[in-house]
Amino acid sequence: MLWSSLGLLLASAQPPWKEVDTVLPEPSELWKNKYATRLLIAREYIRGDGIEIGAKSTPLLSNHTLGKINAERAARKAPPTTVRLVDELSTADLLVKYGGTDATHQGWLRGIRAHPVDVVDDANYLKRFRDESLDFVVANHVLEHVVDFLGTLATFHRVLRRGGVAFVALPDRRFNPEDRNRHTTQPTHHLESFHNEAKIDADHPFEVAEGKLGRPVTTDEEPAALARARAEIAAGASSGMHLHTFTTDSLVSVLVLAHQQGELRGLVLTLVQQVANENILVLRKVDGSCPGYFPHKHVPERLPAGCPGRSSKPGAAYAASPGAAAGRRGRRRTRRWR
Repeated sequence: MLWSSLGLLLASAQPPWKEVDTVLPEPSELWKNKYATRLLIAREYIRGDGIEIGAKSTPLLSNHTLGKINAERAARKAPPTTVRLVDELSTADLLVKYGGTDATHQGWLRGIRAHPVDVVDDANYLKRFRDESLDFVVANHVLEHVVDFLGTLATFHRVLRRGGVAFVALPDRRFNPEDRNRHTTQPTHHLESFHNEAKIDADHPFEVAEGKLGRPVTTDEEPAALARARAEIAAGASSGMHLHTFTTDSLVSVLVLAHQQGELRGLVLTLVQQVANENILVLRKVDGSCPGYFPHKHVPERLPAGCPGRSSKPGAAYAASPGAAAGRRGRRRTRRWR
């Protein structure tokens, strides 16, 4: 299923979204095309200097892929694409977390060593990055783990230059065994939680408990399940849970609702592609003072004085900024994305 900006406009004219809890057959024929589809879309939209969050052992822009992309850009005499890998854990900590002797773990360890973390930061806030300092943000299978989905998109909007893109892939509940028995998170829930610390704190134990069980918590289970969830949160052990679940329609609906309520209007949905077990979104920033890359341009606009510059050196475009401190009420929450 392919949506564009036109699809977003059409969706905004539809009645309020209502979940139809239908599980579709797994599109196994498309599975092998999942990563090829990611790359096809990335080559069309990603340019300039950016970051990839939570890539672990399999970044979208791997050393091999980035080399091929930059060879093509050099042939067009276009500036190279540069990327820094961001994670809540350092490379050393990731190697400990994903250590193991079986073939799967050894593969993860090889990938982590080949793609070390450049910046340790929290996806919810990106406090080490200045306002309007990046041309793109990549976050694949990250936003289902954050406590405030729209708040994290607002963070991406803050750090992006005008014309910059957020490339986001999220698991589709219908095609993921761990989410199939859960209800899709209501779009209104994301609006109610947006920058609402009290609601986030109240709902988080329920989200962790449901993620742990892989289904709704029954009334009889609730006291014990919530007690376990609160203990895991307090111990910092709740990372990795799918706090929210999505379908293609629910993702479009929450962005439409946000725009209708005057939120995130500077971040426009450009593309949605459902493939295999995920939905890929491209959102483009259309406001701001510092220009970046725009559709079909291979060379960025000149940056005005006062805008953070581009550099291939890790760390050159990040520092503490007023936007990072104030954007989410300045409070650092427990790490909750994988």
